[in-house]
Amino acid sequence: MIGQSYEKYTGSNVRARRNDLFIENNNFNIIDDTPLTSENVALQQTGGFRDITAMISYFGRLNYNYKEKYLLSVTIRRDGSSMFEKNHRFGTFPSISAGWNLNRENFFKITSVSMLKIRASWGQNGSISNVEP
Repeated sequence: MIGQSYEKYTGSNVRARRNDLFIENNNFNIIDDTPLTSENVALQQTGGFRDITAMISYFGRLNYNYKEKYLLSVTIRRDGSSMFEKNHRFGTFPSISAGWNLNRENFFKITSVSMLKIRASWGQNGSISNVEP
């Protein structure tokens, strides 16, 4: 199996605050409709942000199954993210898993156990600290 994914997030926020607001015309659509004085200029605050993040991923998985006894899965993922450090935008994250169905072996004769699998796996998750340059 092979695939690709792309995600983009855009967020924004605008905020404004004014203390000791004197309103003559009840028009709340204009935030600075009140004259500023030396006493209330420090009580006016505005701010906001705009945030855009994006991530693109390429991934592949290979599964192998021999007689329903021996199982192997290998996955590799290549991620590029705007949230990673500027000089480290891409990272490769492999994983591997192996399994052994003991109940499929001829020596396994316990009829009260219908499934017994031993499985081991290893993998890397993506984060800013473990991507390559």
